[in-house]
Amino acid sequence: MSEHDPRPAHEPERPLALPEQSENQEPPLEERVEAGLSAAAEAHREIDLDTARHIAEALARAEGEDSALARFANTGVGGYLALREEYLDLYNDPDTPTEVKRWIDWFGTFLVWREGIGSERRFMAEQLDPVLDRLLVRTDLPVNGGDQRAHVPANLSAREIIGLGARVQALDEYQEFAFRAFLTLPDVNAADPNLVESYRESHVGSFNYIEDALRELAELDGLEDELRHLTDIRGLPQAAIAIDYQVIEDHVREAYDIVSEGWQIHVFNT
Repeated sequence: MSEHDPRPAHEPERPLALPEQSENQEPPLEERVEAGLSAAAEAHREIDLDTARHIAEALARAEGEDSALARFANTGVGGYLALREEYLDLYNDPDTPTEVKRWIDWFGTFLVWREGIGSERRFMAEQLDPVLDRLLVRTDLPVNGGDQRAHVPANLSAREIIGLGARVQALDEYQEFAFRAFLTLPDVNAADPNLVESYRESHVGSFNYIEDALRELAELDGLEDELRHLTDIRGLPQAAIAIDYQVIEDHVREAYDIVSEGWQIHVFNT
């Protein structure tokens, strides 16, 4: 090309094209977690498995790819105890963001619900987000000679539960079968600093037989006397009118907690 030939027009450089987001591309992990939490809160239910796996994936970033959290994120499979120890490490770390601790509250509650180890009674309003220290988990406190069934807050680690078992066993009241029965009640927090006071206030009495407990609680002695008198004056055999103790027991259990422990029946106010 000579200098007299017309020069081609200068073509402007084409800018680098940014990759377009596919319509099928998943939103960021944090958005998926928050969407799952919002859906659960709106429906007043636990989070679903997908949301739990998303949370585990986020937590596994700190625990590593060989962690129980990472395995749960990948497969949805994992035991409560192993997962609990890992997420509580993060939960109790002062450097963990508040929002991540909120995710752990939901995640831990989901695991307790899935394994059916939660207390039958929850100490939080249903419209509020779950909080681990207000969720009681059925567990066995290690004590000399075996385990003691009890309920503890879901934010206690294995080490803290071992220490709690030692403290409970050291109480003078632990020698009482009624106290051991009290510990099994689903709304009794074994870590409550006022545990002994609550026991003393709640314990109604202990009985050798359920019929003895029902007679006192439902005041059946007077009723039995009245029934005997009624059959006598009408010339009927005493067996003609009898108290259905099963019906009475069902009625009494609506007002009292009744627990069998140490060959006795122990009754507590609900």
